[in-house]
Amino acid sequence: MSDLLKLKDEYENSPFFQKYKDTYFSDVILKEVFQCDVKIHRLYGLNKKSYEEIHHMSTEVMRDLLIDFASVTQFQDEAFFWKMVYAIYIDPDSNGIKEYGGITCTADGLFSIRRIYTKYGMKIQTIQEYNQYRRVPIFFFPTERNGINTTRAVVFGDRMDHTLYDLKQYFEAKDEEEKEKCKLISAYRMPKTKAWLDAIGSFEQLIDWYGVKNIFTNDNYEVYDIEQGKEVVISDYLDVYKWEWSHRYYENLQNYVNQFMNR
Repeated sequence: MSDLLKLKDEYENSPFFQKYKDTYFSDVILKEVFQCDVKIHRLYGLNKKSYEEIHHMSTEVMRDLLIDFASVTQFQDEAFFWKMVYAIYIDPDSNGIKEYGGITCTADGLFSIRRIYTKYGMKIQTIQEYNQYRRVPIFFFPTERNGINTTRAVVFGDRMDHTLYDLKQYFEAKDEEEKEKCKLISAYRMPKTKAWLDAIGSFEQLIDWYGVKNIFTNDNYEVYDIEQGKEVVISDYLDVYKWEWSHRYYENLQNYVNQFMNR
């Protein structure tokens, strides 16, 4: 028996499989992870669920996978377990909706499940932190292909502080030539995003709309450098942006999210 078949046998004898048998979540693991030729049951009504409902559902299924499969079978292969998590995970961001100036925006989460899993691995802390730090959406951007929410991840290593700094540069630019120097200008020029930025009109209004003044910015709307903490504001771009976050950046961002939720 191959290693994959052995794992499949363990999976199909786990409490997780018994609970989710013949549902979308079990089927998608069988098909995408164990390469079985199965028909995936549909997960109905996702587009009608709220951000909170999707978030709760993903949290519960991931917790069950960890406890009712990995823990009871003493499964230790973190790379393989991540494939299972990735297969069942449903991101709630597209169901978090906020509108400004007639432009519909969707949530842009600060902590991805991949980033949290990379930090903690196959531990209950991964699920707990996902539940805590993705529970309430903070930032919203117009939904467009190659828009701000996807472009910022590539350009700024997913750092929201430098994304806000770039938006500040755009709003405060004296002319079009200065706007062209913004790192996310390709996203800002997209039809919905440009209409949204024009409707907002100023960086101050953007920060007030998000409700993050004195959390992500100071009282003068200068953007805090999350890496350095609230003693330092961003005054220029970095030479290089990496996807990996430092421990300090991660913890400071956690504190910012907690402040937002405890306002």
